[in-house]
Amino acid sequence: MIEYKYSTFVPRFCAGFVDGLVLMPVSWIYSFTFSYSDSVPLRILACIINSSAFLVYSIWMHGTRGQTLGKMANKVIVLDVSEQPLSMRQAVLRDIFGVVLLPFGLAIEIYRITRGIDTSSPADVTRFDWIFAYSSLVWFLIEVITMLTNNKRRALHDFIAGSVVVQRR
Repeated sequence: MIEYKYSTFVPRFCAGFVDGLVLMPVSWIYSFTFSYSDSVPLRILACIINSSAFLVYSIWMHGTRGQTLGKMANKVIVLDVSEQPLSMRQAVLRDIFGVVLLPFGLAIEIYRITRGIDTSSPADVTRFDWIFAYSSLVWFLIEVITMLTNNKRRALHDFIAGSVVVQRR
């Protein structure tokens, strides 16, 4: 039987949706930039901001508050496994998959932008884009399976960071 405070699957899922809405304006600005500007430096800046926004938001909010705006809205908080406040180091470790992939993704995207490729266009999807998408999907599935197979509902990133998500009263 799962203790109530660890019953966080649905709130975490909803929190992800809310956080996506919070960061949606960043994607709009990215799309707007590629639609209305041919400036390579501006496109590179938009790409860097768009690619890193969620990662920076997630790490900063978890490291300083223990929760993102989505988690606040859904009344869950990320704590150290001893249920003490999360450290910034743990916040980085929770997002280690993105931290590792971001530089590679940015290097490839910046290279493509400097070659005049519209990285926001579905017509310009590359093999790397598919590999990145599928690796992200596999990571997500591993996260969900891990979360659903232990009593504290800890996902893989929680094991990596030594963290746990609990219901707030």
